[in-house]
Amino acid sequence: MSYICPECGGNLKLTRGMLICLKCGLTFKRYELKELMDRLKSSITEENNEERRKKEYLKWWLSNKK
Repeated sequence: MSYICPECGGNLKLTRGMLICLKCGLTFKRYELKELMDRLKSSITEENNEERRKKEYLKWWLSNKK
């Protein structure tokens, strides 16, 4: 499985139970990377939901102006 560094986008290499970024040198344990990725996914999902709500509201508001 290929992992990507959340900081710089570099490739992560598995070494002795640690994931090391080949580009920036950051190290993660698997569970740390999983927790970080889960937090990033939830923040991205939250941003997408907020943007979707704004678009839906704008569409509703403009449809009432006819």
